[in-house]
Order: sequence, then C-alpha cells, then structure tokens
Amino acid sequence: MQEQDVIKKFIELDDKIQEISAAREKQLAELEQRYKAEEQKIVEDLSKRLEEETNAVVKKIMQEAQEEVDNLNKKSKEVVSYMEQEFQNIHEELVAEILKRIFDIESERYG
Repeated sequence: MQEQDVIKKFIELDDKIQEISAAREKQLAELEQRYKAEEQKIVEDLSKRLEEETNAVVKKIMQEAQEEVDNLNKKSKEVVSYMEQEFQNIHEELVAEILKRIFDIESERYG
C-alpha cells in the first residue's frame, strides 16, 4: 500500500468515526430528551395523584367535621328542648304554688 492510500484510508476512517460520533451524540440527545419528557410526565402524574388524594382526605375530614357539627347541633337542640320543658314545668309549679298561697291567704282572711 502506498502512503497516499494509507492517508486516504486514515481520512475515510476518521470521517466514519466522526459520522458515528455525530450519530451517537444525536441518539444521546434524543434519549435525554425522551428521558426528560418521561420524567416530567411522571412528576405530573405524581402531582395529580397527590392532589387527588389530598382532596379526598380533605373532603373526608370536612364530611366528618360536618357530621360532628350536625351531631352537636342535634344534642344542643335536645338540651335546649329539655331545658325549655323543665322551665315550663317549674313555671307551672310556681304559678300553681303562688295561686295556692293566694287562695290560702284569701281563705284565711275570709274564712
């Protein structure tokens, strides 16, 4: 082989190496881009799932809190109703006692 043939082969080999290197760089860039897109998709999916789970937990807590408020309101109404009934009973007893005393006093006066 002549020196020119060797140089020519060397240049061809160098060109081939540069083509392969460029192709590999392009493949790496594409892989990196796909990796970043997939990573972004995973992050978005996880964020969405976290938000949905958080909303579900908040909804459950609010529902439980509303049930507790409803129970407290019901118990409060029962207590108020009981107190009103007790007041009514005591009021009637007092009125009856006052009327009895008035009649007792009047009957002592005229009796």
